[in-house]
Amino acid sequence: LESLSIEPVVARNGMEAVAQFESQPFDIVLMDCRMPVMDGFTAAATIRQIEAQRGGPPVPIIALTADALAQD
Repeated sequence: LESLSIEPVVARNGMEAVAQFESQPFDIVLMDCRMPVMDGFTAAATIRQIEAQRGGPPVPIIALTADALAQD
């Protein structure tokens, strides 16, 4: 991403991802589905609730997984 002049912001877990989303604007979110503390599915749903309260267009959320678990 940096080679494309994109400055990534890293969250160690879903709660951090939500907190960062609340504190600054993002053009896109790459969300790990299996993050600790709050998984990516819950974090994405929470981000959508925040966006609904704010109004405006939704930020694209791209869900990612390492496909390490059978249910993935």
